Amino acid sequence: MSSAVVSADVEPSETEFEREMRTALEEIAVEAAKIIGFQDCAIALYHPTANELRTLASSNPTLDAPSRRFAPGEGVAGHVALAMRPILIRDVSQDPRFLDLRQRPIASALCVPIVHEDSRLMGTITAVSSKVGAFDEHDLRMLEVLAEMASLSICYIFRAHQLRVLNRIGQRLLRVSTLDDVMALLVEELGSLIPLDLLRLEIKSPAGSVARPPLYWFAPDIRPVRPHMDFDQGLIQRARILPAEEVARGLRVAPDDLSCKSFVVVPLRVDTEVHGTLVAGTRHTAAYAHEDLGAVETAAIQAALWVRNHLLYEQLRLQNERVEAFFAYSSDAVLMLAKDRIVNLNEAACRLLGIEAEDCVGRRREEVLELAPVTTREPGASPLYVLSTPRGEREVEMNESGIVVEGVEHRIVTLRDVTEQRDLDRAKANFISMVSHELRTPLNSVLGFSDILITGAPGPLTERQHEFLEHIRSSSRHLVQLVNDILDLSRLDAGAFSLSRGPFLPGMLAQQVAAEMSGLAREAGVDLDLKVAEALPKADGDGGRIKQVLINLVGNALKFTPEGGSVTVEVEAGEDEVTFSVRDTGPGIPEAEQGKVFERFYQSVQSPRLATKGSGLGLTIAKLLVERHGGRIWIESEPGRGSTFRFTVPAIPEVRRDQVGASAQD
Repeated sequence: MSSAVVSADVEPSETEFEREMRTALEEIAVEAAKIIGFQDCAIALYHPTANELRTLASSNPTLDAPSRRFAPGEGVAGHVALAMRPILIRDVSQDPRFLDLRQRPIASALCVPIVHEDSRLMGTITAVSSKVGAFDEHDLRMLEVLAEMASLSICYIFRAHQLRVLNRIGQRLLRVSTLDDVMALLVEELGSLIPLDLLRLEIKSPAGSVARPPLYWFAPDIRPVRPHMDFDQGLIQRARILPAEEVARGLRVAPDDLSCKSFVVVPLRVDTEVHGTLVAGTRHTAAYAHEDLGAVETAAIQAALWVRNHLLYEQLRLQNERVEAFFAYSSDAVLMLAKDRIVNLNEAACRLLGIEAEDCVGRRREEVLELAPVTTREPGASPLYVLSTPRGEREVEMNESGIVVEGVEHRIVTLRDVTEQRDLDRAKANFISMVSHELRTPLNSVLGFSDILITGAPGPLTERQHEFLEHIRSSSRHLVQLVNDILDLSRLDAGAFSLSRGPFLPGMLAQQVAAEMSGLAREAGVDLDLKVAEALPKADGDGGRIKQVLINLVGNALKFTPEGGSVTVEVEAGEDEVTFSVRDTGPGIPEAEQGKVFERFYQSVQSPRLATKGSGLGLTIAKLLVERHGGRIWIESEPGRGSTFRFTVPAIPEVRRDQVGASAQD
């Protein structure tokens, strides 16, 4: 049995458990005295941590005072505890081992060990008599039967006490709110079940939270050596009883550095999830038994449930605090809706909508939010809407997400007022457009007069003059292209860019581009090939803008393909789209840079000399134009093996294609 069973002395303050144990053992002692002829009987329980016997019950309290303590080897019961064998003494005077008994009115004695089912000593039951030869072998057998009854009674009473304590732990855990309270509760309750000089409670902190230091409790008279014990995770995967030597190896210290010599280590586990560890320790060696481990493990399961609920509560509390802070301090308008009705909104939403919160809560969404979508929005950006308010129309970006609160699905609508920002963007775009227009006129003049001079119409040129004019013409063309790119980009940013959509033949468009770019390919010494699939469907889009995209990609490929290389333009049909591909045999682009090629003003670090020939806006404009058509554009490249740019445009469905053809015939 656990040492806690026998640790209770007979004091006026004895507990209900101790009284229950005493009453049961006194009944057995009295019954034993009757069976063996009304002799005097006493029952002592063994305290393993103190290594002593303590008399708990007697049929004649005046003969053997309750709570008398004696060590193994002392007296009849002490010899039985030491040898774990019954003793029958017919004549005390003839047995030299018991000289101390001759001073007392005892002439013969009979003592039997009370043994647990796992062969551990629980105590002794002793009968004494003032008569010589008062006991025989029959009395010994009867006392052994009574010892078995005492063993069962002790186990039953302790188990009942253990269940009461564990039930009390569960009930009390429902009423505590802090980890300190849990620690105090476990110290008090487990201390009534097992030897306890140390208790360590560690909670595993959730990901992203601040680590919690372990909680420790030490008995008042124990030296708290190494209070911060970082247990090896290998020691706490399951409930275990550990000697000091094994714990010391896990902590990488000498066993003498530990104040405790026996440990119970139990994970705080709920299902398969471990929320922490519970460690109990005592200064005594080999102090814990199997039932002690079971009791601590059951208490740990109850504590683990409390910890899990506590962590969930903390998580919800922090989440609520974040939501409240987001509502209170967000500069964006935030509205929470349930079943399409507004249940909460922040101060920024009240200001934007020009309405008080009490006038808004409970109303349907469409009654409060009068939104009209803005279609001229760059793909991938937050949806843009025009919001009607008492202050007039405001342009807002809207994002919407879902959240479950107390089992009910809610929608969180966030509105960001971008009216001033959009006005600034439009003003900036208009300014850039105006400046670009003003630049384009003189640049065209420079380019035009350069062409005239190069033809020799005004007069013959020297070789040096011709070289300078070629530089002027080349730089002028570059500046004109840069101005055109800036104009296109500013129109796209301002939403002032429109497409003239309609059906066009993608194969014919690719042939036109190949013909126009063939001269540039010859100058670069690069082969330009064209592959057009048969039975291509008509494409839906602005043919002029798609041609601009293709010219841009082919020109870019020619620029980066070395002399003797090749550029291939290919057009293929998909289920509902047409795919254009431009493949070159240039140096290729590393994977780390492929995500940057469509960024504004991006210049390749692989060929800085060639990169300076472009504005860094061509691929950006190409991407925007393709996405405005509802298509996709991407790159496939590997250093040393060239690059392939692909983009798609929607194909006209078969039914609609027939309608387009019929309209053309009409």
